Amino acid sequence: MLWLPLTGWNGNFQAVGNRVWSGQIWRPFMAQALFGGYATANTDTGHEGNGMDASFALGHPEKVIDYGYRAVHEMTVKSKVIITASQSKDGKVVRTRPLCPYPKRAKYVGSGSTDDAANFACTAE
Repeated sequence: MLWLPLTGWNGNFQAVGNRVWSGQIWRPFMAQALFGGYATANTDTGHEGNGMDASFALGHPEKVIDYGYRAVHEMTVKSKVIITASQSKDGKVVRTRPLCPYPKRAKYVGSGSTDDAANFACTAE
């Protein structure tokens, strides 16, 4: 599930994680990220569960891979494609942001277009 802010996007993406063995979408945590200006996504990692039961994976090692890596990776890759598409018009990107390593985030430097990544710096503020 991917949520994009309609206004006030801070130019960053925040994936919301699951708890223990959880197979749930954590909407309250997504809402917190969204209200902070982030595009946000979460996945049930390919199963349903309350987080205290790993029986979904018994006898199915591929489900452990799905839970531990593949589901989050696919969610992130697809989210970034959708986010990029939402920032384009007529096939041309109209808004860019730098990709900042965590925990840094893109911050406007105070001059130039707010639609151009060149006018942002990665900061820990």
